[in-house]
Amino acid sequence: MTVLPLLLFVITAVADQTARTDSLESPVGVHTFATLNFEEKAKYPTDFTHFDFANPNAPKGGTFNFGVKDRDYGSFVDNASGKLAPGSYKLYSSMLTFCSDDPYTYYPYTAKNFEMADDGSYVIFNLNEKATWNDPSDDNCDSKKSSRVKPKPLTADDVAFSFDVHKKQGRIGAQGRLSNVDSYQVLSPHRILFRLKEPDKNTIRDIGTMALYSKEYHSQPGHEAKRLDRNPPPGTGPYVLKSQDKSGLKYKRVCHWWGEKIPSQNGTNNFDYLNYKLYGDDVVTELAFDKGEIDYFYAGGKKEWPPNRHLLKEKLASGAVTAHEINFLGTKTVQTIEINNQNPALQDRHVRRALSDLYEVEYITQSLSHGNIAEKSYFAEIKGGVGSDEDIHKLLLEMKRAHQDSFPDEALKKTKDFDSHDKDYYGIWRQRQKSAFDEMQKAGWKFQSDPDDPSKKVWMKDGEKFPSLRFPSERANDDQIYVSRLKQFGFEVENKQIGPNMIQKLEESKTYDLINSDVFHTDVPGSELISRWHSRYADISGSNNTSATKSPVIDDLANRVVNAKSPEERKTAIGAFDRVLQAETPEILTYRPDGARLLIQNHFCRNFPLPEHGNSNLWGITSEAWWDQSVDRNCSK
Repeated sequence: MTVLPLLLFVITAVADQTARTDSLESPVGVHTFATLNFEEKAKYPTDFTHFDFANPNAPKGGTFNFGVKDRDYGSFVDNASGKLAPGSYKLYSSMLTFCSDDPYTYYPYTAKNFEMADDGSYVIFNLNEKATWNDPSDDNCDSKKSSRVKPKPLTADDVAFSFDVHKKQGRIGAQGRLSNVDSYQVLSPHRILFRLKEPDKNTIRDIGTMALYSKEYHSQPGHEAKRLDRNPPPGTGPYVLKSQDKSGLKYKRVCHWWGEKIPSQNGTNNFDYLNYKLYGDDVVTELAFDKGEIDYFYAGGKKEWPPNRHLLKEKLASGAVTAHEINFLGTKTVQTIEINNQNPALQDRHVRRALSDLYEVEYITQSLSHGNIAEKSYFAEIKGGVGSDEDIHKLLLEMKRAHQDSFPDEALKKTKDFDSHDKDYYGIWRQRQKSAFDEMQKAGWKFQSDPDDPSKKVWMKDGEKFPSLRFPSERANDDQIYVSRLKQFGFEVENKQIGPNMIQKLEESKTYDLINSDVFHTDVPGSELISRWHSRYADISGSNNTSATKSPVIDDLANRVVNAKSPEERKTAIGAFDRVLQAETPEILTYRPDGARLLIQNHFCRNFPLPEHGNSNLWGITSEAWWDQSVDRNCSK
């Protein structure tokens, strides 16, 4: 085991610990590693043959049916042109891959290993020479040998091309995450070097897990990656697209796939077909599960658990449907309502704090979300926690001296988290109203009679009414309660129910005042903080900075988190960053899922229990390591 202090993470070493690159002159030492992990060590040794949840003897065959609430999608390439097609991630591979039961480690996929400079200034990925591009016409899975012409290999040029696609043409969030890469250099057909501006484990993860695209294919006229292309390009993943229409998409398992026996894929991808059926609505999707049209239903964290539907209760009781709960580790998700800082009326943090006060998180989460209350802290559940209160306070005072008037004094006072057991909703609402009223007055707004309609009161400032809030919403029940509270408090709200695709388009154009969104971060927050809240992305169309936040204090602290030289320094910077975010209130934290609640039709086999903990993306648990009973009725293998 080798520890690189500058990188603040641990990686598992493999052979030739002191080897230097044979085609690169480097003034520092270089070491070779097999896995990228954010814990003290990886769960699996370097010579593992398969993940514990996968069965290398599982038979291939059968079909798994997914239900998708969205009806529209734009592209099979992850660029800024439109929503990704459901299941398209199965077409592609990456150099490193996530492990469902070891969420803090990334294992080799198309890369055999990677080399790292001791000072963290660069990383070299060594590709697996067996990785090749798929041929959708190779359908003869009964043959022991592929019938196609010698397949074309995945090369370092493809990796370089893929990086350019994600960095220059991809969604702004991806561009932000890869902005720490200074340059790259193709060293040989299967070796590529990336130079980093600053040592950062998140950058290595983001390079290693980006989808890989074919340079040859996308260099042809009509196939440019920037185009909105409904036809999937070739990939190196385990599936190819078989068909698509208005009802859904059908993916077929690749016969004689190059990666079938590599350790991170051995025993997975067992279904011959994956069907993604497009229903356009959560309720319709649940009814489809009722009828047995789909095999999997994600019930989320809603209070209707177990489901109240009579038919589902019968199926659960009979065993025809199985229910599972998984606690999230690894990537954290918090649902939010973003507050657009481009609206002049919303640029005062006291107004944003008032809008946040009016969201009755205690009542809404208890009534609709199974009690999964969203703490005021953004990083309440990260592993290892944040720094001590004393160290955080010292850093905040340093920020106040450095930034003076732009520093939010509210950050110096530690906030109290919501009490999920307090059922005095009327009393809580009165307190929230008073706090919101005080915040609006601090911002210079007064609650006065409407000049156009003296029978009602509105918020006025300098003879002008507070502008109507544009709030296109996706989460109907939760949002309608909030909208009613805003109106009761004297705000005008233009609220319209829209779908997720329209949400994405509005996020890209920032034509909203309030909008549903999500905040994602890992247990070791890093570069995602910059792409989400840094000023450099505030005015860029389609950026992850959906609140258009501009704060020199937030910028400074985000940079300190990314560039921290020790775990203690990073934890303190995260704690101070958290306090400043709470004070600035760029968004309203509405709901923090505590885990996944899954319903699965009980006609599949598996040789593993669903893990107690998992990542917030659980498609792998369901579709990659199970197999169909129609292929092996007794699940005996």
